[in-house]
Amino acid sequence: MQDVTTSSCRYGVDLNGSAVIVQGVTVAATTDYGVRNGSYGSFVEDAAAIDTSHGLYFLSNNQATAVPRINNFASSHNQTASIYSNNSTLAFDENLIVGLNGPTQTAFDCEVTGTTGLNDDDCSGSGAMLAPASNIVGAFVGLVSDPTNPQGATGTSGYDAITSFVTFGADTRRFIRAGVGFPDLTARGPCTGVQSCAILDLALKSADTLLRNRNALPTGNDVTTHAWFNVSGPPADQAACDARVPGSVFVAGSPNRCASVFLKHAWELLDDGIGDEDALCESGETCEFARNIGGYQGHGAFVSAGTFTAGTLSGITLVQRQTNGY
Repeated sequence: MQDVTTSSCRYGVDLNGSAVIVQGVTVAATTDYGVRNGSYGSFVEDAAAIDTSHGLYFLSNNQATAVPRINNFASSHNQTASIYSNNSTLAFDENLIVGLNGPTQTAFDCEVTGTTGLNDDDCSGSGAMLAPASNIVGAFVGLVSDPTNPQGATGTSGYDAITSFVTFGADTRRFIRAGVGFPDLTARGPCTGVQSCAILDLALKSADTLLRNRNALPTGNDVTTHAWFNVSGPPADQAACDARVPGSVFVAGSPNRCASVFLKHAWELLDDGIGDEDALCESGETCEFARNIGGYQGHGAFVSAGTFTAGTLSGITLVQRQTNGY
């Protein structure tokens, strides 16, 4: 799952099974969790959550051979906490941006029980660069009007009057349940029935420095190795990996596994006739550079992101959207 913006749902993103990859996601105004992670061996990179019950939620992800990894996570203004973790072993890296939770903005940043990798209350103790007491609200464009939408000229409409929930001037805009501004912890979840709906834009402001332009252009040595654990059991050889995950490499160990090596903070452009079309950024492919934390990575035409320096991976062409922020 890559390059996703979701709002006004029960869960923004719900991960299950094994070895899921999520890159570049923003979640807002959900009834329950922003990102619910029940997937062991998962990799979450460049994710942001705001106005949820818990921005990131883990339960019983405690398998030593398949620890969930989280690189770059930002979350503030949640009902309960930025992160909840119970009986889970987690590996955080790069940036961990949290704060201002609860109705009075004084609740814990992390609620942790039986976890290694994070401390209860303040989210300290991980390998990530911690930024507590952070406010990510100002990073987003926020509530807007949108004359492109049939009912969007004033920015609000009764639910029963809306004739299009997908027609907007930007793909980062959606109707949410209207509250007293944004965020409003009492107005999370879907807008339905006789409720009033408002248009929320989760693109980043051009002046933002908290989520925008947080990632440096990766080189060929800035890679992630991801193990594709499978419920059917460890693979026996390379042929098994070829069948399960084309492009992966068999790695003998305890247990055996199939592994992929791909570029951090980037994903393959699909349907361009180049590469293996698995969405991971690998040698010889054209990839979008994810320079921001979250689902918004700019807008406009693709342009060169800069010269790529080869390393473990080579021959990659990095592109980015022409404009980054409003």
